[in-house]
Amino acid sequence: MQKHSPIESFGKYKWSNSGNILVGNEAPSMGNAGLPFELLMHIMKFVETREELRDCSLVSQAWRVAAQGEIFSTITIRTEWECRFWEEKFTRSPDLAKSVHNLRLRDSESHGSEHMKPPQYLAAGAAPRLLAQLTHVRSLSVDSFHLWGPVERALILQFQSLESLELYNVSLRKSPDLPELILNLPQLTRLTMGQAPGRGIQNTLLDLQATVESGNQLRNLRPRIGIPQRLHFLCLYDVEACLDTLMWLTGEAFDLSEVQELCLFWLCFGDDASEISLPPDYFSALDDLIRLIGGRVQVLHLGMPIYTEDEAGQAFASNDYDVVCTHLAESKLLAQFTDLRTITLSYVDFDDCRDTLPVALQAAVSLLSTLSAPRLQEISLEEVDIKVDPSRNMYSIGTLPEWRELDDLVTGNAFPLLREVNISLSIICRTRQSYSTDVLMTEKAPDRIITSEQLESILGACMPKAVSRGLLSLDIVAEK
Repeated sequence: MQKHSPIESFGKYKWSNSGNILVGNEAPSMGNAGLPFELLMHIMKFVETREELRDCSLVSQAWRVAAQGEIFSTITIRTEWECRFWEEKFTRSPDLAKSVHNLRLRDSESHGSEHMKPPQYLAAGAAPRLLAQLTHVRSLSVDSFHLWGPVERALILQFQSLESLELYNVSLRKSPDLPELILNLPQLTRLTMGQAPGRGIQNTLLDLQATVESGNQLRNLRPRIGIPQRLHFLCLYDVEACLDTLMWLTGEAFDLSEVQELCLFWLCFGDDASEISLPPDYFSALDDLIRLIGGRVQVLHLGMPIYTEDEAGQAFASNDYDVVCTHLAESKLLAQFTDLRTITLSYVDFDDCRDTLPVALQAAVSLLSTLSAPRLQEISLEEVDIKVDPSRNMYSIGTLPEWRELDDLVTGNAFPLLREVNISLSIICRTRQSYSTDVLMTEKAPDRIITSEQLESILGACMPKAVSRGLLSLDIVAEK
């Protein structure tokens, strides 16, 4: 009786019976339906779930290769056990390690609080062996490593081909090795950074002198071997608090002359607005950054908080509590973005199930009216909520004065090349939790839920000139 090898041969490829894993050095050129393999790989990026990817892997040999490439394209490490799991898996199947292009490192014990030491799993034996296997990683995301030391630096410096780095919940001032790490990644072109938890404006003001001193030291850092780090994409979270990061980015260590996409996000808590008094030059580092790169940026994304009522339950008529938005509007700094093609305003709703539309519109008009971008082609307002209330006349949405201001703005002479104004809205109708009393407040559902079609008709009437020019595009989702 002929013995079967645990490896079945398919031309240049061999398949393991035990794990359905492909081993070999060259990708197949054609799929089962005569599709180029590169097209198959592209198709797999649009498959939404791992279960569907596994189904795709059953179609043919080439489909399996493409599906496995997508399945293993991103891995997340949170614990020492996960390090051992992946290290053992890639030891058995080295070719799978080559599929990993995106690596995410998390601190599973952080829980949103600031620890005084990094996660311990990177110091364990499996972590160095695992990271050494991942020779094709191009994107690294690190979250909640509040301190960064020589162990972490030595491991990450293995990724000399890294093109994208995301650092969330980190502190440059407390991790002196971190700036040196970033400046020693020669292929890096995309950088995302966010502050440590709790570093809001008030906390920054309490430690303002030390933060500015740290920023001055970072600004004076010399670039690696005399070559500044050249970025094409820059994303910053908590811009109201990360003064030292902003100062560093405008120093000699970076070349921002080719940044074409900029994302700025901030959180300014409404309850703190009346309690803070900012120094006149508090936003000077942000101003310097915008003036430095504004004329080159083509894609701008601004993410801001939305609060709909104060502690007394009174509705906010504007976003005056948002000191960053107010500063940008009053200083007209957005006029620096003269080559802008796309601008997106997104909103973070801190009042669950509230109607964010009035404040979102007011913020949009105040910022967009300061633009001087003759090449602008697309404006997007994202994550806007409309609350459906049993006693509410939904046609009252159209009475907001900002609709007319927005309609006049997008159809006027400011943006002659504008092609689309996209507004993404959610119709909210559900029970909500009162966080101040821990009482579930069940609201009676309206007898007639407004449909997406009805809302589209109402909003179309709010911006008649934009509709007549074919500019308005509505993306409406009904949440229950």
